[in-house]
Amino acid sequence: MNQTMLAGVGIVAALGLAATASLTVFSHGPQFAQVVAAVPITETITTPRKICSTVVANPWQPPAEGDPAARQRCKIVYDKTRQQIGYNVTYRIANQQGKIRMDRNPGSRIPLNKEGQLVLERQ
Repeated sequence: MNQTMLAGVGIVAALGLAATASLTVFSHGPQFAQVVAAVPITETITTPRKICSTVVANPWQPPAEGDPAARQRCKIVYDKTRQQIGYNVTYRIANQQGKIRMDRNPGSRIPLNKEGQLVLERQ
């Protein structure tokens, strides 16, 4: 009877360990946040530029070297360019949705740490 009892205790202990291990493996939350949208953020950069031309007092006569009748006129023009500075990202973890600003496009998902928080550093 002792051997039967020891075998029973061993089986119960083994089942307990297996149950604990399966809870540890399967009880973790999601490992990734699903990206719902990533909208580029842009800003307009305005850069001044100087444009100069020679203006002649008498348009019928070409200006001579050092002629005071020929003057240089300059004006400032502004070139505008659009620069991408980041992304407004909407993400979902389980049934909760959130928003964050990122410096890069995260793709279709964002990794989560063990506490379920977004991992934003590049790896």
